[in-house]
Amino acid sequence: MRALKLTALLVFAVLVAGCVPSLHPLYTEKDLVFDKALVGTWSGGDESGDKWVFKEAADKAFDLTITSDGEPAEFEAHLVRLGKTTFLDTYPKDLEGKIKNTYCLFHLLPVHTFWKLETADDVLRIVTLDPDGLKTMIDEKKAKIGNERVDDGVVLTAPTKELQAFLEKHAGDDQIFAAPMELKREKPEADVPASAAPTE
Repeated sequence: MRALKLTALLVFAVLVAGCVPSLHPLYTEKDLVFDKALVGTWSGGDESGDKWVFKEAADKAFDLTITSDGEPAEFEAHLVRLGKTTFLDTYPKDLEGKIKNTYCLFHLLPVHTFWKLETADDVLRIVTLDPDGLKTMIDEKKAKIGNERVDDGVVLTAPTKELQAFLEKHAGDDQIFAAPMELKREKPEADVPASAAPTE
């Protein structure tokens, strides 16, 4: 069963390439915060067509749709503030509805991924953990966190409180965070000046 779980994690890690998957969430119910300013559509404005759409959900949660390369995926998303840093925890929704082969579904294990968030005016900066940087810090014994190596990747196995302590301590450490991605808020059509509206 342990080997099966690790195989499942590897499959899912491929789906979220460039992220560090975690077996456990970054939050408990009492840790959650909510920022209504996130609600809306945020776009990368480049050829990839990256788009993040946040909708308010119950119990301080968001329904989040991430579109990348034209393919949308739905997540549950929660905010937690650790020290002076706000993190987003994302978790995939409804794999059963998207994967029709039950044998394939059996081999998939949903995992959490974590992102640092910064907002300024209408810009959202998103920073994910860098797998290579994290592996290097662990190997050089500069960081200690429960993990498993799967193929060439790292999967976090630490419980929530250990994850929180680790990320709060290393929130400002550029070695374990990737380059930030910037998204801009899409304005509702009603907010677009008439002079900027397309003409026939």
